[in-house]
Amino acid sequence: MMTGTNVDTGEFECPFTLTLFALRRYRGIEYPNAGNKCFLAKFYDGNVLMRHFVPCVRESDGKPGMYDLCGSICPLTDSPFYTNAGTGEFLVGPDVN
Repeated sequence: MMTGTNVDTGEFECPFTLTLFALRRYRGIEYPNAGNKCFLAKFYDGNVLMRHFVPCVRESDGKPGMYDLCGSICPLTDSPFYTNAGTGEFLVGPDVN
């Protein structure tokens, strides 16, 4: 079973925790701002697309996040809009309109 936060009502079995944008250490050097960019993230269960995240900015307050085009519900926002569940927040780059 997944060791992180289960943000779904279904089962997700994997021997590892999935973390996007986690750059911890390489040879003792920390990389907190490595210039990561995300254009999309897709997760499958076999051949079935379960999550299709695209970066977006919430219109109501300008908060950056990831929107699930598959329609799953984030427990933090009670919508398909996912905010950062780790430390800090997602950042918006200059390419975002």
